Amino acid sequence: MNARFRYHFREGVDLWVVYNEGYYMDRSNGGVDPRLPFSSGRALMVKYSHTFTL
Repeated sequence: MNARFRYHFREGVDLWVVYNEGYYMDRSNGGVDPRLPFSSGRALMVKYSHTFTL
């Protein structure tokens, strides 16, 4: 699952919030215990960008 949200304050100023999550689709691990977890990893990233002009 991937989701991106962008808030545009004004020209040249943005806030981004990005959420990424990976899943194991084949959790059986070849019949060997223990089984793999449902989630392979998660990340939440926040980016603020401000463009300066002279």
